[in-house]
Amino acid sequence: AEHEAMGKVVRAKVPFKKGALLARFDGFTVGYATQHSLQKSPNLHLVDSHFAGFLAHSCDPNVEVDMEHQYIHALKAIPAGAILTMDYESTEDELFEQFQCRCGSPQCRGLIRGRSVRQGVA
Repeated sequence: AEHEAMGKVVRAKVPFKKGALLARFDGFTVGYATQHSLQKSPNLHLVDSHFAGFLAHSCDPNVEVDMEHQYIHALKAIPAGAILTMDYESTEDELFEQFQCRCGSPQCRGLIRGRSVRQGVA
């Protein structure tokens, strides 16, 4: 689905209970980050340009992405029609493109750069 401010997003077609398995995702791997890839390890990124690569970011996400098993679970109850959101810094050491978050959450961290950049590693 298209969102006027976020571009292409993934919306829940049905409601999900907290803890529910929403999906298993797949794609192809490359040795570098792309705009729609998810990091599996420091030099391995999974490109899923059909589903997981279009999860929106939130500092208070409604889904958790398990990169080892390539599963997506609900962190909270998700109503039908809701945009699925993950925390980009939960999978990415350094984002392909940093951005100013406007998720509106009380936990909003502002500039989203990647977990190692935030932790001062990169």
